[in-house]
Amino acid sequence: MIMLDNVCFAYRGSKPVLNEINTRFFSGDRVGIYAESGQGKTTLARLLNGFLTPSSGFVHCNDSVSWILGDTSFFHRELSVYDNLVLLCEILNRDLETVLLWVNTFAQLQGFQNKPLKGLTPQQKALLGYSVSLAVKYNWYIADEKLTVGGRELLPICEAALEQQLSDSGLIFFSKNSKQLQTHCNRFFILKNTKLIECESAEMAEAISKQWPKKN
Repeated sequence: MIMLDNVCFAYRGSKPVLNEINTRFFSGDRVGIYAESGQGKTTLARLLNGFLTPSSGFVHCNDSVSWILGDTSFFHRELSVYDNLVLLCEILNRDLETVLLWVNTFAQLQGFQNKPLKGLTPQQKALLGYSVSLAVKYNWYIADEKLTVGGRELLPICEAALEQQLSDSGLIFFSKNSKQLQTHCNRFFILKNTKLIECESAEMAEAISKQWPKKN
């Protein structure tokens, strides 16, 4: 379970991004959070996975929480694909062979392991980030706007891989696409004007967002 207890967050010298957030996410929930750009979704995601600490309040979590699916910002562009994976596994205390198997099977980068990250194409980098995200088993996976990567030919492969990991894990999915949220989630929230409010459906969250005036 993840519990947010009166969580507030503000970057130094700025107005609050999140204010008095109180909710619980239970094991196995598939949480859809309707959030437009600039409403604090990345900040909330980083609070949930421990990359940020609240300015006040508490995030109580005994579960493991992933980084954002497909994120490659933590990779070092000058290091090879292989060296990046070695470093990641050392930091996370994960088995390198298991991660390599996922990467080689899913991303098909066998011939590129000794290539610097900066030498990969955008699609290869996206596939690497996505496969590594799923190679590491977590209690919760976080997604921002997309659950898959690549073109249509990769869609069924991505969905099958994600469903495999979600069979006994939860999902927290941030998106401004209410149809996507309704399809993949069973609990729904709106994140707007520093508040996180639960709604009956993704469509309701979108409707509230459109009617709720932006905070100056």
